Amino acid sequence: MAILSAVNYIFTNVKYVKCLECL
Repeated sequence: MAILSAVNYIFTNVKYVKCLECL
């Protein structure tokens, strides 16, 4: 479960960074 949490966190981080790039 910890691995899934880490993957989910990284995915959210990447999505957030891409959102900033869009701005």
